[in-house]
Amino acid sequence: MQSKWLIVAETAEYLKMGRSTVYKLLKDGKLPAHKAGKLAPHEERRQ
Repeated sequence: MQSKWLIVAETAEYLKMGRSTVYKLLKDGKLPAHKAGKLAPHEERRQ
């Protein structure tokens, strides 16, 4: 079985809910997630 990774906007559309709801579900651990790629310039790691 091959899995497909979705971005938040695609997940929200698929689940018929808002992006903020998807983010809340991710934060609460109710949706599986994995962060991939580099951090955006405004998301630099805090030390």
